Amino acid sequence: MITLKSQILIQAPIEKVWALISDFKAIQNWSSRVKKSWLISENDAGIDCERVCKVATLGQLKEVVFVWEEMSSLGYFVRNIPLVKTFKHVWTFTANGENTLQQSNVTVEANMGFLNTFMERKVLMKQLPVEINNLVTEFKYYVEHDKAYDPASKINKGAIEIKALSHSH
Repeated sequence: MITLKSQILIQAPIEKVWALISDFKAIQNWSSRVKKSWLISENDAGIDCERVCKVATLGQLKEVVFVWEEMSSLGYFVRNIPLVKTFKHVWTFTANGENTLQQSNVTVEANMGFLNTFMERKVLMKQLPVEINNLVTEFKYYVEHDKAYDPASKINKGAIEIKALSHSH
């Protein structure tokens, strides 16, 4: 199992950050990897809210909310990822003056039997930090600029600092 943790300061009040992240169906508005998303649950917020995300390289992924604390945290399981048994991502938000501290906790477990350790160390640990960095920094950009990240812009996603990124097996 792999656990990645990151934190980043978003230059916006927590009310704005929460309003955007809690619009669960709208991830395609800010994530470049998600080409389209839609709700499949009757509820559009809260525990058990479900969406489908069409991701270019992975197909259709199903995401189910298991943590929903207003203005504080949002967590979801991601299903249908090839060769992955468990994937969960918890976003936590803390007001920091006029800004918001966003922390991510991502846990992933491979589904390859005796090859799990190899898969986790050699494949997931190379790609996952890049994907989480992109997701978090694209969200930060969206909140701060009121528009999706534009790869042609002069702002480099890699230049947006993530204060801590660690992993454990």
